[in-house]
Amino acid sequence: MKAGQLRPIDVDIIRCLQDDARSSYAKIAARLRVPESTVRHRLSRLIKDGMVEFGALTNPLHMGYQIWVLIDIQTELRRTRAVAERIARAPEVYWVGITTGGHDLHVGAVFRSNKEMVDFMTGRLSKIPGIVRTKTASILELIKRQWNIPIPPDIVVGNRTRLADGQRAKRRAR
Repeated sequence: MKAGQLRPIDVDIIRCLQDDARSSYAKIAARLRVPESTVRHRLSRLIKDGMVEFGALTNPLHMGYQIWVLIDIQTELRRTRAVAERIARAPEVYWVGITTGGHDLHVGAVFRSNKEMVDFMTGRLSKIPGIVRTKTASILELIKRQWNIPIPPDIVVGNRTRLADGQRAKRRAR
């Protein structure tokens, strides 16, 4: 199988995990009517190939963080990657992406107070060589955050998936 391609069983395993990331191998195997060893083997390969990653999402506004910001940063182009890597080391920062458009970096960070944010922005961030300009927006309330990325049909090779249409409809209704 080529990189960036999935078998129908892989798609089904991913969809089961998107429904409930805490599902056991046994539960997924029973749902898909395949041996547990198949699920274990296929999921191990998906993880090794970087197709699937696991993590726990938290809502910072419910964990004592008063300030949740997105920072758009314009950089000197030759220093973009170095700036991104340095910012990524900050414990307050949970997301750094090199982007196109009106800014070069998109950064997500959380702070327990305005003072912490001001210290970060005017202290540590301002000392990083290559930053030209920043623009910060606060997240006041989380309305939707979804990490289930749709699986493009053109990367699936082989036969139809094992999930019944009823299971798909039930999953979509959730």
